[in-house]
Amino acid sequence: MRVLTQLPSGYLEPLRQRFPAVDFSELPLSGPAPHDSAEVLYTWSRRVTNVGDVLDDDVKWVHSLGTGVDDFPFDLLGDRIFTCARGAASIPISEWVLAVMLAFEKAIPSQWLKAPSDNFHLASLGTLDGRNLSLVGFGSIGQRVARHAIGFGMNVSALRRTESPSPVDGVTIVHTIDELLADADHVVVAAPLTPATTELLNGAAFASMKQGVHIVNIARGGVIDH
Repeated sequence: MRVLTQLPSGYLEPLRQRFPAVDFSELPLSGPAPHDSAEVLYTWSRRVTNVGDVLDDDVKWVHSLGTGVDDFPFDLLGDRIFTCARGAASIPISEWVLAVMLAFEKAIPSQWLKAPSDNFHLASLGTLDGRNLSLVGFGSIGQRVARHAIGFGMNVSALRRTESPSPVDGVTIVHTIDELLADADHVVVAAPLTPATTELLNGAAFASMKQGVHIVNIARGGVIDH
């Protein structure tokens, strides 16, 4: 099998070791690209400016490294199959979300002692137990975050476009941003950037939140009106 790829060599070496029967042919990220026939193109959704030059008639399947594909030139695809790495990073990203929520509640690192204290050290710290978590987006990452959060005793709500029930037991599904944010202590933004989600968290959304809410954005920056 032959695969055209615009990934750096450092990314390719583990793939070459894992799939020795696959011939990976490297192409530049920009500028003219040599004609090289293959059925698969492995590329990026961002930073690539010459997708049109490498998409010859032989390419039938395009795979994008990463989850967000809002910058990909879909108009060039035609009837080709397009896939991305959605869900591949849900474990490490969801663990990071829990880590920063815990850091927020436990005042880490400001509460770390840098030297022996003259007195017994007491700190007034928060907890995730009983806190309200609101998930903006409920895909693979949001669902993994929900499972971790429920294990910490959090009350979890998620904003979802569809009427289907939650795939995670214990999660309340809501359908408006105001309903989602009203009682939130922590807001995790995990929605793709689309015309419908651009600046979804705008001035009105922030006005509906309580003071002191903690926001974790692991989505595109454009979902928030900064």
